[in-house]
Amino acid sequence: MRSREILTISLPREMMEQVEATRKAEHRTRSELVREALRTYFALALRFPEVQATPAEIRALARARREFERGDTMSLSQYLNELPPRTRNPGKKAARQAAKSRPHAEKGAPAPVVGSVAGESNFGRGSLKR
Repeated sequence: MRSREILTISLPREMMEQVEATRKAEHRTRSELVREALRTYFALALRFPEVQATPAEIRALARARREFERGDTMSLSQYLNELPPRTRNPGKKAARQAAKSRPHAEKGAPAPVVGSVAGESNFGRGSLKR
């Protein structure tokens, strides 16, 4: 039984020229280049999965497009000026003192994550789909 499978693909001429130029510059075979590209794609797909847009998000995007088409926009500096003032980050020392004052805090136990599920963030959640 073979440990490898053969894949035949077609590419636009411009992309094939890029493949050839890259493989020559990196002294690699086409197969090595394509394997590396697929490994990178799969790793990124796992790290940033696509999520479905909610109906509310789709409506908000449609409303934003209409506002943009009407010219109802603002500059970044205008937007930033309308944000509430930032509160001072207390820093590590204040956080340690706050942890000491919590009666239920165990020594070395991680602080609870506020505003998200532990280990998750909304950054890089992928593209929105209809």
